Amino acid sequence: LHTNPHETWVGRRSVDTDGDISLLTRPPMDQWVHSCYFILTVFTTVGFGDMSAVTLGEIVYVCFAMIVGIIVNSMIISEVISIVTSRDKVHEYIEKNNELVEAFTEHTQLDETSKKLMTAWISYSAKGWMSYRYDREEVKALIINKCMPRSLLGRLPKNLFGGTLMRNRFLTLGGGAMVMPPRLPVLLALAVHRVGFDFGEIVYQMHDLAMSAFLVISGVFADVGRPAPQGGVDDAGQFGLTAGGTLAQDRQPAEPRVLNRLNTMEAMRAKVHTQHLFPYKLYGHGNYFGLAEVLDSIERSCSVRCESEVGGTVLVLPKTELQSLMAEFPHFAMAWRSQSRRRERHRLQMLSRLTVGMNHRRLAAVRIQKAMRARRRRCSLHLESSTDLSSAAFAARLVAQAPRTQTECSSVGDCSPAAEAQIARRLLSVCEAQARDMRELRSCVDGMRSDFVSFQKDVWKMFSTTGGERRRPSLQGAAYAVEADEMTI
Repeated sequence: LHTNPHETWVGRRSVDTDGDISLLTRPPMDQWVHSCYFILTVFTTVGFGDMSAVTLGEIVYVCFAMIVGIIVNSMIISEVISIVTSRDKVHEYIEKNNELVEAFTEHTQLDETSKKLMTAWISYSAKGWMSYRYDREEVKALIINKCMPRSLLGRLPKNLFGGTLMRNRFLTLGGGAMVMPPRLPVLLALAVHRVGFDFGEIVYQMHDLAMSAFLVISGVFADVGRPAPQGGVDDAGQFGLTAGGTLAQDRQPAEPRVLNRLNTMEAMRAKVHTQHLFPYKLYGHGNYFGLAEVLDSIERSCSVRCESEVGGTVLVLPKTELQSLMAEFPHFAMAWRSQSRRRERHRLQMLSRLTVGMNHRRLAAVRIQKAMRARRRRCSLHLESSTDLSSAAFAARLVAQAPRTQTECSSVGDCSPAAEAQIARRLLSVCEAQARDMRELRSCVDGMRSDFVSFQKDVWKMFSTTGGERRRPSLQGAAYAVEADEMTI
């Protein structure tokens, strides 16, 4: 905007107290620092007045910089205000719960250590609680009562919790044979909340109140019991009691220890002593547990522990929300009850096999090996039974095709050598005929497979040449292409 640099602010700006040294004579780094100083004074609306616009080009540039500064400054200030406000809400929520803890400890005369553990637990978990504190009834009314487009309603379930909710066995009952209402996964996602567990942490103990079911998102959880020669025994575990009957974490350390937030959380997570308990039924990604006791309104019949070294995450479904879902979807309620009874019977079977304690990795390996051996045995028995049935069918067919006369024999076991040779020849002819039929059937299947592969390649070529989306067409897309060509598949 200027041909003479001495006319600009760089030439007019002096960098010494006497005003003899111009900024124009200084290195580029000094000029850049002064430029940043001027821009900051404009953006922050300070305006010291030591640098100002004089020429027309400078005035135009400064006006543009002030407009941009207003926008940027407002964005930064609004972001800072939102952060401070959210922190204030979290602190307000913590203070409210701490007041409740204070009233509870005063009413029950709890010791100071227990009070500090409770307040530390609230401070540690408050931010996670705030993430799902919203008006769920309003969201539920929005999903049910408002006319949400079917395309949007059909898109939501497969994207809930990254798609893990739809793949959970809690919803895929019967291998997906039941028709899934699109609102059920959305309402289920609205009812649950995410909770994380550390390695070895107890999810619930035996004899606890059954107030929630748990859907596994990540990690491995397991029913744990005490091994016994006649079969495992469910055990609730026990807190670490010392010889004097006090809790192990309540013992005074040898050196004075400040109860800060970190070691308070460590003390709070002093787990139930379950080292004598071992897993006997595993729940991995996409599985669920804790449903049977909730549906039957009984206390917990076993203990569940997190077995993953990196911890695990579950979706907690409260009992009240589960009852609401069962009232709105009664056919799924019947399936959940049936599945819970079946899974409880399977749990008891697994408990009866708990004779030796193993960690979850070794237990999984042993179960996989046993399943493979059982499958091989079933396959061998099936082949033997198929062979026996085929022999019986051959004999029946032989008797039907070639009835014996009174001169041949009266029974299969009482035949002359000539009759036995005739029966053997007829049996051999029947076997050869069935072998020919099998070869013809195999060649027909191979031909159909090659025809379908070539047809799929032709459809893929058609999709590519017509400028369609470059992806491999599915069987459903191939069927549509065949119908368009007035053919049948």
